[in-house]
Amino acid sequence: MFGIKEKLYIVEFNKQINHKTTKQFYKDMEYVRKHKKFAKGVVVRLNCPGGSPSLSFEIAEYLKKFKKDVPVYMFVESMAASGGYFIAAAGDKIYSNPYAIVGSIGVIMQKVEISGLAEKVGVQEDNISVGDFKQPLSLFKPIDEDGEEYLKNQLMLPTYELFVDYVATNRNIDVETVKNEYANGKVFVASEMVGKLIDETITFHQLLENITESEDFMDSVEFVNTVKKSLKEKLGFTFNVNIPQLENQNGLSLS
Repeated sequence: MFGIKEKLYIVEFNKQINHKTTKQFYKDMEYVRKHKKFAKGVVVRLNCPGGSPSLSFEIAEYLKKFKKDVPVYMFVESMAASGGYFIAAAGDKIYSNPYAIVGSIGVIMQKVEISGLAEKVGVQEDNISVGDFKQPLSLFKPIDEDGEEYLKNQLMLPTYELFVDYVATNRNIDVETVKNEYANGKVFVASEMVGKLIDETITFHQLLENITESEDFMDSVEFVNTVKKSLKEKLGFTFNVNIPQLENQNGLSLS
């Protein structure tokens, strides 16, 4: 239509993957879908250390369907690790700041063990359960060999295999290559992963310029539901690098 310019929408995912951040992300993306007639595309700017495996999958599958309506470009500003990378792999392409961290393909379950402290203060655990593996984890004792084997084989390894297969499929990389070279829990500097875990290293403003095909891209860019701040601040960068953190201490996390 005459007088209507195409827009490039920017949606940010800057936190761990949990129900709250997932709900907000869907809300932001649905705003773009409502304006898809005039959408040149959407850039998802990621600064995500990971989180819930199930929600990572939900978001990734949502993006795979969404990009049938609007092109989805993933931009890793500082980190797309673990579940964050799981999400990134669902986009049409993955762009990244060359200093960003990607990868951390693996699964972790972590707990706090306070038996020593509990003994000092006189606290004991008391419960009743039926089934040998009803309580494989406890704050009040180290995990035993049977419990560790059960959690690895029944929960962690299947989740890990799904993670590897998903990355291999979405990135068009052989499963064994992903498993042997990238799925050992390591993080990588994006500049070393071009043509592998990412497609191209680029600055955020250069990516916007390339997609909009305009040096004056600010006129055709809309940030969706971000905290009110100047466009200069929105386009700013940080040199801080953070190691992926768990969503919670006792839950399973893609990491």
